Amino acid sequence: MSSETIMDSTATPLSPDTISDMGDEMNVSRNSRNSRSSNSGVHALSENARNAVCFYGVLFCISLYMISTTLDKYPLFPFQLDSLDWNYNWLIATVFDYYGACLCFGGIVLSSEPSWARGLAWNTGFVLLGSPVCCLWVMLRLKREGSLRLVDNASTMQARLTTPSDQAHLS
Repeated sequence: MSSETIMDSTATPLSPDTISDMGDEMNVSRNSRNSRSSNSGVHALSENARNAVCFYGVLFCISLYMISTTLDKYPLFPFQLDSLDWNYNWLIATVFDYYGACLCFGGIVLSSEPSWARGLAWNTGFVLLGSPVCCLWVMLRLKREGSLRLVDNASTMQARLTTPSDQAHLS
C-alpha cells in the first residue's frame, strides 16, 4: 500500500486530499447546522436547545436537592440497614437519581436515533425496563456505528478511514 493511497482490495482508492475534502464537507455541514457566534466560538442555541437546557437545568436542581438533602439527613456511611427511615429515604433518592440519569441518557438517544418514533420507543424501554434496555441500546449502537462517539471531526474521520471496514462503508 502506497503512502498516497489508503485502500483495501474491495474499496476504491482514497487519496489524502479526498479524505481532507470529506472532512471539510463535514465541517461545512456541521457549521451550517450549528451556527456559531463569530467572536466567542459558542453555539447559538435554537429554541429547542434552549428548552432542553431549561429542562435539564431543572432536572439538575431537583436531582441535586434530592441527593444532597438525603445525604445531609441520612448519611450514606455507615449503612443503617436496620433503620426504616434511612432505607426509605435512600430508596427515594435512588429512584430520583436513576430517572434523572435515564432522562439524560434518553435525550442523547432521542437525538441520535434516525426517527422520533424509534427514539421514543427506546426511551419507553429505558424508563419501564431499566438498565438492560440501556445496555441493549449501547451494544446495538456499538455494533452499528463501531463507537459510542456522538460527533466525528475531520481528524478522527481520517483516522477511521484507514481501517478496511470503514473504507468498505464509503464505497
